[in-house]
Amino acid sequence: MSFRKELIEDVGTSELFSVDMHQHRVGRVSDVFSIPVDNLTAAPLLAEYVTSNTVLERPVVIGPDEESEQWALAAAKAIGADHDVLEKKRLTPEKVQIFTRSLAVRGRDVLLIDDTP
Repeated sequence: MSFRKELIEDVGTSELFSVDMHQHRVGRVSDVFSIPVDNLTAAPLLAEYVTSNTVLERPVVIGPDEESEQWALAAAKAIGADHDVLEKKRLTPEKVQIFTRSLAVRGRDVLLIDDTP
């Protein structure tokens, strides 16, 4: 991370705005940089776009893993929905078991939010 940090700061950047930075691996993004940093999220806007262009019955926002909880929560708040994240249990290097923590989704429209393309 230090190379990227130095690359950004050494060119004279005085403030940084990022969108959905993976800060869960570093704690607070402000601890990484010595300049002011704002980490913005697009999750609420994306959820609002979906709900304004689609009819969702009893929507629930699901994140595929614990790292996605920040986006699932933000999206759910924006549209007034419940949220949950899936838990992964690695069985072998190639096999993973995935399950919900507690929220029932049967009969509900699920909005899945993730950071992978």
